Amino acid sequence: MDVESSYDKFMHKCYLYCLGPVFGSKNFFSGLAVFFDTYSNANGDNAADHPYISAMVNNGTLNYDHNRDGAYSQIQGCSASFRNNGAETYALIQYLGSKETLTVMTDIDSDGEWKACLQVSGIRLPTSYFIGLSAATGNLADNHDIVGLKFYELEVEKDEQTVRSTENTDDIVPFVKTEAVKEPVENSPKGHSTRRMTKAFTWFFWILVVGVIVCVVGFFVYKKQQEAARKRFF
Repeated sequence: MDVESSYDKFMHKCYLYCLGPVFGSKNFFSGLAVFFDTYSNANGDNAADHPYISAMVNNGTLNYDHNRDGAYSQIQGCSASFRNNGAETYALIQYLGSKETLTVMTDIDSDGEWKACLQVSGIRLPTSYFIGLSAATGNLADNHDIVGLKFYELEVEKDEQTVRSTENTDDIVPFVKTEAVKEPVENSPKGHSTRRMTKAFTWFFWILVVGVIVCVVGFFVYKKQQEAARKRFF
């Protein structure tokens, strides 16, 4: 088969099935996604500071909500100032299937020191998956160049390797334990309610403080006026 025609067929298939609204890739995907989001679409409702890195595990049924920056579907995330950075920035994404653990680390300042972004256990991913990269932008555009990718096979202990070898890992449905998911309090309905109550309590507190101050000042002014009125009669 001609290599060029095979590539064209692959690109045509990818155009039909891979492209979509989630940072250039399709929605309702199956697998693991790590998002590097430079801009907040939540109009201040999102508690996270952008740029923001988040991870999502999808079995093909979850929707990525851009309006909330994927807050309801993310596993965990962290803020990372990789936008408009003069130095090269690095990200390390590690998934250890034997321990069902995902780790994401960053080196934003290019100083050779990895800083923890997130670590989540209880994630199951199948083997024989492909790795893909995509990007998209709205009205605000940045230039982010991917200089290179490096892949490493992680070593596992013999007993763990034996267990994994007897299991058909190709048929695993992407899965993450519920307790591993970090719900964004600020973006949840409960979070909105809690935040409104907090704001209401804060306003009530300051109104009460101002009211007390006005009453105290008014009392002393009234007292001074009364003393001045008494002196006029003597």
